[in-house]
Amino acid sequence: MADEDLELDVKSSGGGGGGNTKLIIIMGVFMVVIAVVTAVLTSILVGGSNEPEVVDEVVEEIEVQPAFYVPITPDFIVNYHSQGRLRYLKVSVELMGRSEEFKDIVNQHMPMIKDNLVSLFAAQDFKFLQTREGQEKLRDDSLEEVQRVMLEYTGEPTVEKVLFTQYVLQ
Repeated sequence: MADEDLELDVKSSGGGGGGNTKLIIIMGVFMVVIAVVTAVLTSILVGGSNEPEVVDEVVEEIEVQPAFYVPITPDFIVNYHSQGRLRYLKVSVELMGRSEEFKDIVNQHMPMIKDNLVSLFAAQDFKFLQTREGQEKLRDDSLEEVQRVMLEYTGEPTVEKVLFTQYVLQ
C-alpha cells in the first residue's frame, strides 16, 4: 500500500509539472515571436538602410539688394497726459527700403507719411509705450501705416522696415 501511495504521488506531481512546462515553453516561444516582429517593424519604420539618402535640390541664389535709409526729420515729439502729469514721447524714425529709387519715392510721399505717423503716435497709451512690448507694437504699427500709405499712392509697400533710432519717454 505504501508503494501505491508513492506511485500516486509521483504520477500526480509528474502530470501537473508537464502542463506547467508546456505553458512556459509556449510563453517563451510567444515572447520570441513578439521580439522578432518588433525588431522587423522597427527596422522597417526607422529605415533599415544605412545608406544616406541623396536629395537633389535646386538652390536659387537670391541677390539681396543693398538697403537704403531715409530719415524722417524732424524727430516726432508727442505730448500725453498720464496720471495728471504732462508726459511726452520723442522718437527718431528712419525708413528702410531696397530699391534705388526708394529715397525719391518715400520723399515724394513724406508729408502723408508724417501726418499718419503723428496721428498713430498721438493715439497711443503712454503706460503701454513704457513697456518693451509697447515699443515693439508701435514700431510694427508704424510699419503697417507707412506701408499702407505707400501701397495707396504707389501700388507697392516699398518700405521694408521702420527703425526707431531714438526713443525717449518722459
